[in-house]
Amino acid sequence: MDVKIIKVALDGLENILRTAKENDQMRNYVNDVLMQCEGDTKISDLQQHKEDDIYRQCNRLVQEYLGGEEDEEDNDMQPQIANNQFSFNAPPQPPSNAFSFAQP
Repeated sequence: MDVKIIKVALDGLENILRTAKENDQMRNYVNDVLMQCEGDTKISDLQQHKEDDIYRQCNRLVQEYLGGEEDEEDNDMQPQIANNQFSFNAPPQPPSNAFSFAQP
């Protein structure tokens, strides 16, 4: 697909989303239409586009209008660096009186 066409379409979509953001009823309607035509998926897929401008615009649309916030869970998965060594946050250990299938 022609890069120029994609940019114009994304500009138009961004204008619609920006306008809809100011009105709850309009925002709900635009979000419903976008979901019905799988527009959110298409925008997310375009974040993989080789053209940097398209990637940045799609990323901005996802972050600002489509609720593309980072999961807190993902942040916990990032390693911590201390003394030139990586360490990961381990899940909490179960309580010592936790149920066990082992026979007494």
